[in-house]
Amino acid sequence: MAQWTAEPKELGRAGLMGAGNNTLYTVPALKKATLTEILIHNAHTANVTVTVHLVKTGQSVGNGFIVLNEIIQANETLPWAACKILEAGDFISAVATVASVINIWCDGAELTSL
Repeated sequence: MAQWTAEPKELGRAGLMGAGNNTLYTVPALKKATLTEILIHNAHTANVTVTVHLVKTGQSVGNGFIVLNEIIQANETLPWAACKILEAGDFISAVATVASVINIWCDGAELTSL
């Protein structure tokens, strides 16, 4: 069995996320990653729905990859604890129903084979 070393890091971030799908992080070649937490802050005065996808390499954003679909209350922060393993080429994508009002952070670790 292969051994891996982990480097904790911020995997991705989007300040005032734009319209459409936003790729937050893509696992580099020859690595894996663990996603441990996502924080989503709604800076808007109204509720906003945010959808987060964990997409497999070679695939496209779609309903089959949704891991989080939540209404974030106005001026609130939603923490989401996770324990997801991503393979090389997999990516994290997010979309909001309102552009330029959502801040999102993804934390975890990149894994390198020893």
